[in-house]
Amino acid sequence: MDEPPGNIELLNILTRPEPVSMFLYSAGLLVLLVLAILITLSKTALLSLTADDMITLRLQPSRRAYAAFILLERPELFITTVTWANTAVWLTFIVFLGNYLTAALWIIPVVALVALTCETLLKAYATKHNMRLALRAAPTWLALARLCKPATWPLRRFRSWMERVLKQESNEPTAEELAEALGLSRKGENAEEDSEKEILRGALTFTRLSVRQVMIPIKNAAAINSRLTFTQLQEYVAQAHHARLPVYAESPEKIVGILYVKDLLPFLHEKADFGWQNLVRPASFVLESRKIDQLLIALLKKSIKMAIVVNNTGRTVGLVTLHDLSEEIVGDINNEFDHAVALFRRVDDHTCLFAGDVSMNDLYTLLLPETEAMPPVEPVDKSLHEQMLEWHGKMPVLGDVIRHEQFTFTVESLEHKQIKQVRVHIHERQKH
Repeated sequence: MDEPPGNIELLNILTRPEPVSMFLYSAGLLVLLVLAILITLSKTALLSLTADDMITLRLQPSRRAYAAFILLERPELFITTVTWANTAVWLTFIVFLGNYLTAALWIIPVVALVALTCETLLKAYATKHNMRLALRAAPTWLALARLCKPATWPLRRFRSWMERVLKQESNEPTAEELAEALGLSRKGENAEEDSEKEILRGALTFTRLSVRQVMIPIKNAAAINSRLTFTQLQEYVAQAHHARLPVYAESPEKIVGILYVKDLLPFLHEKADFGWQNLVRPASFVLESRKIDQLLIALLKKSIKMAIVVNNTGRTVGLVTLHDLSEEIVGDINNEFDHAVALFRRVDDHTCLFAGDVSMNDLYTLLLPETEAMPPVEPVDKSLHEQMLEWHGKMPVLGDVIRHEQFTFTVESLEHKQIKQVRVHIHERQKH
């Protein structure tokens, strides 16, 4: 009877795979490598999406967009699932290498080189094309996350427990503790000290608040129906006393954009059928669950002063302004329209009331449209208050009248050595 092969002979048999086995082995490694690449691309793409991208996803009526939104709304489940999948791929890869040690020796440095070189390139590509890649991968990851949810529950619980433990061991006081300490401290000796404490308390609690807590509910917000005529619009704007107003179609829950009142100034002479809807600017949307400190940074970066608030179903629930966010830190701030009823109000065809801080450029634009009867006046980069001081040579008193070219300026209101309101009458130019 033949003796069984020795250990060396057995090792030689295992490390000399047949051509067919070698082909299957190489194909398996290639599949695992492709899976690892897809995991890296999809994970980077989804996690690089911003809060604004989440709004875009929520407003898109597609299954892929909804899946991506759900994954980002619960990132802990998604990250845990990705970790499990990535671990499974690489463990399988190691098992393949263990079964064919000698045959895989040339694969090891190649794979290591590819992993080190391509990971940065893959992440850069995924970040650049994050929305497209996220939409493609989201349905698969959502199905996998739901399938693996029971298995990943212990890991998610352990992670939450570790975060709580590390937070308790921290010796640094939290923002909540500092805000509570300020609330227990006695009032200062003067109003200025108390005001400083209020500002500090507002800054400490700022990061805890969500947009939902500071927004104006849409039912209480001033908004414009897109079907209004230009005359009706002017009447509404004059009563609303806001610099920016959301515009809706059909109902206030369907916001189509934001109207800046200053954009209307050059067109106040137009007829009732003027297409003012072309002046509406695109609206910015924000989720009601977003923290207001993150929203403040986003608004400042984009130079936006108003955002429309939507809930998880995409329905409009309110609006929030940069003014509202600032008040959460420093307290009440006088609105830009608090110091005057309006920057401009027409009395009749030849007479208007202007706030003292309106620019002369805007005043001339309103009063002198480009017609043959009245050529435009040279632009002046000054406020009406500054221009009247220059014309008069000193601070005018209530009722003083200044005549300049075809205009008559009458001081209607003064406050703390500031011209608050001026009546401007325009005379018809005499024909020569």
